[in-house]
Amino acid sequence: MSQLTVDHSNDRPPSSPRAPGLLNCDLTVNSASLTRDQNTQARQKLKRRLPLLQREYRDRPIRHAVRNFIGVLYYRTGKKDKAIECWEETVREDPTNLNAMQDLATAYRFLKQYKKSEEWKRSLRDVIQKLEDDPDERQMVYARCQAQQAYAALWDIHTNTWIGHQNMKKKVELYETALQNAGSLISKDEKEDWNVGIGQAYERMAHMYFRAGQKWHDQYLCSMDKAVEHLHFCLTSADHPLHKMEAWGVMGNALTRDKRFHPSSVPSFIAAHYLAEWKDPSLCYDRALQLDPTNPWIKGCYGNLHLKYGRYDDALNILNESIKKNPTSDSWFAYDRRAHVYHCLAKKTDDPNLKKEYLQKAKQDSSRAGNFNPNPRTLSACGEINHSLVPTRTTDDKKKSTYTKALAMIAESFEIQDGQSVGDAHFKLGKCLLEQDRWSAIQSFKLAFSTSPYDNDFHRNLASRYILPSMLEEYKSQGTPNNLCAEMAFWVTETESQHKAAEVFSILGKLARKREYQKEVLDIMEYLVNKPSNHQDTDALIQRGLETLKETRYQWSNYQRLRELQRRHRRGVNKTQPD
Repeated sequence: MSQLTVDHSNDRPPSSPRAPGLLNCDLTVNSASLTRDQNTQARQKLKRRLPLLQREYRDRPIRHAVRNFIGVLYYRTGKKDKAIECWEETVREDPTNLNAMQDLATAYRFLKQYKKSEEWKRSLRDVIQKLEDDPDERQMVYARCQAQQAYAALWDIHTNTWIGHQNMKKKVELYETALQNAGSLISKDEKEDWNVGIGQAYERMAHMYFRAGQKWHDQYLCSMDKAVEHLHFCLTSADHPLHKMEAWGVMGNALTRDKRFHPSSVPSFIAAHYLAEWKDPSLCYDRALQLDPTNPWIKGCYGNLHLKYGRYDDALNILNESIKKNPTSDSWFAYDRRAHVYHCLAKKTDDPNLKKEYLQKAKQDSSRAGNFNPNPRTLSACGEINHSLVPTRTTDDKKKSTYTKALAMIAESFEIQDGQSVGDAHFKLGKCLLEQDRWSAIQSFKLAFSTSPYDNDFHRNLASRYILPSMLEEYKSQGTPNNLCAEMAFWVTETESQHKAAEVFSILGKLARKREYQKEVLDIMEYLVNKPSNHQDTDALIQRGLETLKETRYQWSNYQRLRELQRRHRRGVNKTQPD
């Protein structure tokens, strides 16, 4: 392993991820200055990490990774005294903790306590020097340093959406390298902690791959398999029930799949060891609850499994039980999931009174979840539920206030976005705006489209049901102005990728079957054909679009117009070809 050295400058993070000190790591939270959005995210991360120290984690070595990261979050959100408390507590428990000592030197230097800062630098140098005399101890301490940094990297604030899986993969590999370097030098308990941490990282990465679309499904299954493999170590060796409970919970989350996803084969490690759990992930939660019957996190996840598969009664039973026994902030996820259950039930019923009752319950639960844990998802969901309670075209002041509140909640969710749900938030905002301000709704839908993954049902539904029909309606209602035709044509060809644009042409072809949209669709194509282009890719895209549109049924005059557009486009392309 490479030699660790003490960084004396404290001016910028060194390039090596193994350099001691989380404040010297290449983390987003360690940026030169945090934006308002990043600062808000850091505070939310801090709020969610603190309970890990307040539970039964006293006998778990992972507490050093948690505490050191919490110290960084305190430090960057202006609570230097709290940060110092975290790191000094770590050093009391682990006198060789390189990360904590380096960060204490940095923190005291910031406070202009230069003597204290020099003392911690000297302590760090002494520890590193002593480690040179004991290669095994040195390797163990360096591996711990790296594992703690990998933990922080995995839970760092971020603005990645579904494309963040490649960055996540590098961070997981850093964690795995630390585990390999530690080998048999760390205790069984510590090895269990690291395996659970890596298993959870693979579980998160698996769902990132799933959101990235169909072409990533092999990586999705592979990441799921790796998650289970690491969790298996803990499940087969742990003596502490808390270790096993957490491992079963993470495995349940890893194996919880979208009900529309039907893989052709079972991942190899899962097939060999956890085939029953693969077929029924609820078995994981049952085993976790046997070890900790009232755990609100497990019950929230269990309820989410039932919700995903449309088992609303089962979801309500377990979520109601969880909230009844623990109605505190620990149950924020249970409140959030129960709100989603009630919202789904409201959509399924035709009884207006029952629909209103479900929505009122959903609003109450969503508000509680948002108050307990105000994150982007809880806020945008609460906004959507509030919008469902009122028609947008209303003169009732109370209902207008509820509508405005819905918009405000979704808008607020953008201020604390971590990136993963930004597309969904734009979509929810667009639905709220649609009846009252169609043009603004279209802009929100387009933003949702550009931040959604390829080959995704959400992406296709968004384009076919919301963006293109709304744009065509707006085009008609404004009397087919040229500027709007140009806006639509630009969006069709300049979407996130040519793959998406080809999808758009297919949707336009289907919409053209509705006679009221044929003229508008052909207006868009005429604008594209007449617009000069120097890009061969654009010309090929337009040609493919024309071929796609020919596959639909037209009035004879419109079909003739389409054929003429295709001939005109071919002539234009041929003129630009070199002799």
